[in-house]
Amino acid sequence: MMNHLSRPGKIALAASTALLLSIGELAQAAPPDENPTTGWQTYTDITRLPELSTGTQSRQFSSFDREGGNDHDGFSGKYSCLHTTDEGCVLAEATGAGEIQSIWSTWDRGDVTKAGNIIIELDGTVVLNAPFQDVVEGKAGAPFIYPFVADKMQTSGGVYIKIPMPYRESMRVTVQNNPFFYHVSYRSFATADGISTFDPSNVPTDLLEQTKTWGTESPASLVNEPNLHADFSLAPGESTTIATLNEPGMVQAFTLGLPGLKGAPAPERMNDDGRATKDSTSFTVAIDPANEGVTLTRRYDPISPDQKARILVDGTQAGQWDGTEGKSGVWREESVELPADATAGKSSIRITNEFISAGNDFNEFRYFVDSKVGGDMIRTDEVDVGEGTDESRASEQAHDYSIVNERWHGDRTYARENTNPADAEQIAASDDFLTNTHIQIHADGQLTVDAPIGEFFGTGLG
Repeated sequence: MMNHLSRPGKIALAASTALLLSIGELAQAAPPDENPTTGWQTYTDITRLPELSTGTQSRQFSSFDREGGNDHDGFSGKYSCLHTTDEGCVLAEATGAGEIQSIWSTWDRGDVTKAGNIIIELDGTVVLNAPFQDVVEGKAGAPFIYPFVADKMQTSGGVYIKIPMPYRESMRVTVQNNPFFYHVSYRSFATADGISTFDPSNVPTDLLEQTKTWGTESPASLVNEPNLHADFSLAPGESTTIATLNEPGMVQAFTLGLPGLKGAPAPERMNDDGRATKDSTSFTVAIDPANEGVTLTRRYDPISPDQKARILVDGTQAGQWDGTEGKSGVWREESVELPADATAGKSSIRITNEFISAGNDFNEFRYFVDSKVGGDMIRTDEVDVGEGTDESRASEQAHDYSIVNERWHGDRTYARENTNPADAEQIAASDDFLTNTHIQIHADGQLTVDAPIGEFFGTGLG
């Protein structure tokens, strides 16, 4: 086996690497345990994650459209209940030995309050019966706390429960009301040998403490002293071989240290409510009469691409929204300069947006109004669109907001992109490093890895 690094870019690389190796032991290694990892062992012994246990199958119940389309994939709730009981809507049920691994749902943009209680029965015993929303917010208490449960503010808009819950004979998951979108992932086992039914009172305090370092430190089960270490540097265009091994064995860990790398700051996550249409919206905003033009900025959700609409000022077209592209899950803000001949001398103007085209619809969450006075931009108004909060309702009323043929209203929780972070040059150089420096690994004469190091190590950078 050979590990090789190449640097085709413009910046020199100084780094250190460490390999934890197991040499000449494979022939004597014990075969994988036939009994699957279950319960909290799933998290405490992650060295067994790649194992495939005999007789184990991964399965799932979900709200998918049984008719092969998308209209009934949770949108209508038609297939969101296997059947109903006195307790409510049954999401999943199975007999035989197995383990619930993941429960996910979304409703009202990630608020599952209307689903009511979630009831989990294992081997005929109810191990959880509590409001679904309270559970994913961590209010049910350990072990139902983050990161084993999460609400919409901690995910991308859904909620989940990822506590492994083994059972010997049967399981059933029920919510009081139709949840619309959901899935329950579970495993079935060939035998109940070695399986203990999940007990919520058995709280793994050591594991809960370990979760505080997840994502920043290697799990204890993987921490060992490396037995091969090398320091090296690369000039632009150079490459180096960092290890060549000629014995049977296994690489258990590979650490690469890159001094001076700088990642972008974590984006601020922000919740806002808004509306969408394929017709028109109108509202009145305050401006400075001494303005030399006005900049109107719209915050929107780029999930609908190419949102184009005419902008009318007091009934006359003065600009156009072009719906610039943005990243999924990241708020987008577009600014349009309204000419002085449509705004000068006025203390207020009536804005009308007339839909032209869009991938889905034209949506709006918030407007910012800046008047140009003496060459300076002065914030003169702000319109909070939506009906989800007292503030947005009051803002709509104050600005005489109206919408024709509304297609949607609700809220989103997205990241707010920092377009001008500190250390921007260092961040850009680090991204270039991680994108253009490749690692190659050959095993038994075959090229098995050829990837940018940022991608190989899953940094999320580069």
